[in-house]
Amino acid sequence: MSHRWYAIQTTSGHENKVRSLLQRKIDADPAPAEARRIRQALVPTEQVV
Repeated sequence: MSHRWYAIQTTSGHENKVRSLLQRKIDADPAPAEARRIRQALVPTEQVV
């Protein structure tokens, strides 16, 4: 199964909360990892120097 990228717009400051909620749903999916429609939730970050 081919996977695709999706972007989700969230309220500022809630990115990690949304990621953790998505990750919980992913982990609760009884399907094998290869068969899941969503495999991973990521929050891109940037270090400011």
